[in-house]
Amino acid sequence: MDRKAFDLIPGQSIRYLILCGAGVALLFLLAVYPSHEALRKAEAHIAGLEAEIAEQDTLGPLFQNLLKELREIGDPPFPLPEPSPLALEELEGLMVQIDAIARGHGMEMQTIRPEPGSPGTGERMPLSLRFLGGWSNLRDFLIQIYALGCVEKIEQLQILSAGKEKLFNLTLVILTKTQKVEG
Repeated sequence: MDRKAFDLIPGQSIRYLILCGAGVALLFLLAVYPSHEALRKAEAHIAGLEAEIAEQDTLGPLFQNLLKELREIGDPPFPLPEPSPLALEELEGLMVQIDAIARGHGMEMQTIRPEPGSPGTGERMPLSLRFLGGWSNLRDFLIQIYALGCVEKIEQLQILSAGKEKLFNLTLVILTKTQKVEG
């Protein structure tokens, strides 16, 4: 275009054109781009959920078969003692026993600790264990832990890969005797 074509357009029209162009750019920056980002994040979340659903569809029948086998087995082939309360003074001895059981099964105990703020809060106390070991030793280790007599249940078992071995995070619920304060 030559200069004469621009001279024919009034200056006010050029200002309106620039103003409208800025309005469209502002609309894009304030409305279209953020909604596009939100849509992209939502689509990524949906893709993650679809992958989890596919995994559940794959593992669901296997889980149902395992449940069926467990029902067929029935009660455990060994008797477990009824849980009996442990005095809080005996807690350190219990932690030493658990460490010895772990070493006896070829596991390396990393931490044994009562949950923060839990002593004296009632008849049950969570006890967190963190140890390295193999799958083959876990079953016998858990059986011996239950045989101690003060373990009510396993509240949480988390298994992480740590090289050749597995890292186990285990939370036990220990029955404790409540102390009565006389005064």
